[in-house]
Amino acid sequence: MVIENYEDINSSISITCIPTDIPINLVLIVIILRAYIKVDLANLWLAFFFGMFVAFLGHINLGLTPILYLVLVNVTHLLAKSPLSKNIFSMVPLVVLASVMIEFLTTQPFGSTPRFLPRVVIEGVLSLPIYLILKVWEDRFVVRSQIKLKMR
Repeated sequence: MVIENYEDINSSISITCIPTDIPINLVLIVIILRAYIKVDLANLWLAFFFGMFVAFLGHINLGLTPILYLVLVNVTHLLAKSPLSKNIFSMVPLVVLASVMIEFLTTQPFGSTPRFLPRVVIEGVLSLPIYLILKVWEDRFVVRSQIKLKMR
């Protein structure tokens, strides 16, 4: 197959990779769920720098996405301290609302139309397995400073 121009490349990629039609913000999901699992100052640093990274790669205003991610991490920290956070399914509406907010605030000021439905549903469904993976990762592979080994 000989590709002569850019449109041929774009159509061949979208045919072979169907999930590229619905962009999923996995960075947002992982940052929110990590902030939900572990309330830490490192979440704010991750939100800021990954927000800058996503904005740079997505050709969005460089200040908008990091600020939105920081606000979402702060709200998540507040909700993680509540008794409601003990339920495993309480983070799904948080991810859905965060996805809607990010999609609306990053597309509306620039005149483009947001696509909520397929993206929000997929991110809501993916939030539970990603939460379980992050929970296992934080419990098993991250060394805590509270654990001290005794030497005899």
